Amino acid sequence: MRDAAGNAAGTGAYRASGPPAAGVPIVEGNLVPDSDPDNPEKRVRVDLVYSEEEGLYRGAYVVTSTGRYDLEILLYGDRVSMPEGYLGTYIRPGDASTGNCTAEGSGVGTGGLAISAGQTARAVITARDVYGNKLAGGGSIFGVLARSAKYDNEGNEDNNPANLAPDGVAFIAPDEPEDMGDGTYVVQYAPTRAATYLVEVMRGASPIAGSPFLLRVTPTATSAERSFLFCKGDQFCGLKSAVAGTRATFYISARDKYDNPATGR
Repeated sequence: MRDAAGNAAGTGAYRASGPPAAGVPIVEGNLVPDSDPDNPEKRVRVDLVYSEEEGLYRGAYVVTSTGRYDLEILLYGDRVSMPEGYLGTYIRPGDASTGNCTAEGSGVGTGGLAISAGQTARAVITARDVYGNKLAGGGSIFGVLARSAKYDNEGNEDNNPANLAPDGVAFIAPDEPEDMGDGTYVVQYAPTRAATYLVEVMRGASPIAGSPFLLRVTPTATSAERSFLFCKGDQFCGLKSAVAGTRATFYISARDKYDNPATGR
């Protein structure tokens, strides 16, 4: 603290003009976010402790949300001048925290929407710090693995991935997600097997938030070329011949172009 002549003023408690208004502290500090300056709940208190040995106040704070803040230090309610060229205090995100990273898009079944076999599924993975702040740069490495799965409780299907187990039928390992350099990573793949999939998104050996995800892939349009006719062994086959007046039976297996059963389509 300094007086008007630039002399050291200790704690700043001496006030020539008399005591301050009731409730006004000698010094106080806050970080005021540019994004919501009028919301008192968004302000971050700065702890100010006076050191008799140094004759200085020491300020410290912890901020969990990124962005630009205005550091406001008040002496008896009046703002203390800031260093020349001060344009704000910028809070950057911390290191990536795997359990707080997120993913969204058709590639991880966002919104519970199914995709058709052969359709390109796309997901955007966002690297976040322990407080959920999006990282501004790249450098993380993620991996994606999709495996077809069956419900443990057949007949009581729900949207809980914990109730499914991989069945070993289909396995998709897309290329490593592309680092976009802005904290996001993009992965694309096109499953051709109609099934319910568990999609794991990993950073190292640990899953990100929400992983594994649930993705449903349905058959695409029926293909006459892939569909076929057949008979069952216990019935008279009506494909090659039939007896006059006798009911002959055969079956049609409707398939899409990836050979997925497409009954009813």
